[in-house]
Amino acid sequence: MNEDRSWQRSFHGIKKVGKPMNENESNGELEPEKKPTSRYIRIKPFSLIMLIFALVLATAAVTFFALTVGDEKVVEVVKPQQVGNERKEFTKLFEAYDQLKQTYFDDVDDQVVLDGAINGMVDALGDPYSDYLNVKEAKQLNESISSSFEGIGAEIQESNGYISIVSPIKNSPAEKVGLLPNDTILSVDGKSIQGMSSSEAVLLIRGEKGSTVTLSIRRGDRQEPFDVKIKRDVIPIHTVYAEMLEDSIAHINITSFSEHTYEELLEALNEMSDKGMQGVLIDVRQNPGGILTGAIDISNLFVEEGKTLFQTQEKGKSPELYPASGGQKVTVPVALIVDDGSASASEILAGALKESAGIPIVGVKTFGKGTVQSPTQLPDGSNLKLTTAKWLTPDGN
Repeated sequence: MNEDRSWQRSFHGIKKVGKPMNENESNGELEPEKKPTSRYIRIKPFSLIMLIFALVLATAAVTFFALTVGDEKVVEVVKPQQVGNERKEFTKLFEAYDQLKQTYFDDVDDQVVLDGAINGMVDALGDPYSDYLNVKEAKQLNESISSSFEGIGAEIQESNGYISIVSPIKNSPAEKVGLLPNDTILSVDGKSIQGMSSSEAVLLIRGEKGSTVTLSIRRGDRQEPFDVKIKRDVIPIHTVYAEMLEDSIAHINITSFSEHTYEELLEALNEMSDKGMQGVLIDVRQNPGGILTGAIDISNLFVEEGKTLFQTQEKGKSPELYPASGGQKVTVPVALIVDDGSASASEILAGALKESAGIPIVGVKTFGKGTVQSPTQLPDGSNLKLTTAKWLTPDGN
């Protein structure tokens, strides 16, 4: 067999590369053949393994840096505190939600379920004044303290699973049909509202101008409910009404505390003063309250600068005093008229005038709402209205 031996020749040729043996120029002796330096490095097996391991680590580090650092990063590192379900107290809630999604026979609206969960947490507080308002309900809350809205014109609240009327708004459809404070609303257009929040009930009771709604009412100890048919209307939030009585005594009725009540009251006082006002009756009967700042600004008109208007006390804190400021003051004699429909901001005004200004209070025991609610708007426009403090009169009552 004629085999090709050229690879052997080449190999031997490579081995022979180098300086051949030659005669020593100094003494004529032959030098031994010099072998070329080896091109390979001998590495012990353990060292080789460690080197490979180091290279793997270095490669991983470079890759991680490239992916997560700089403007062109493609991976966002999630920090442990960013993971919401790490909070152990919500484990059962997540498990219940997963079970609901997996086994309920019909489609589940995630937003409705979420709203219901938040409502359930707030209802569990047992506080009739704390409430969760979804986006639509929150919008209606804002309307109730603005210039106008459409409905029947009554302040309501939830207590022990029932919706009751705090007071009807002056000249509203609710007042004209004879609804009274503490009337319990059992149903709206035949639909029971027992167990609903006040915000849910408002959505059923309000409606467009000209439309009608039928409320089933239970009054006091009367066992037999009766129906009231009410035609909805635009409810203007004009909150101050003034008239001059005999002996130059002005009668100024404040129906609620909205965003423009203070300015309306100043106009009424100036009008009555131009007519020769010698004294003034401030009337907050059937006034369910409203914006706290309105009560503060109005109380300032009657209380000497520096004296306490009211106090608030948050959980675990000492009471915080709110002093009267300077500015315009009413100098004629004043009396305040209240009834069982006077609530919230009306009661703050009554406490300030009685205990810090010595102004007489005339009427019957007020509604009795001694807490402060602070609304927080959530990112989607819904609103969490929670009781954050109780309020005290200037003397700490």
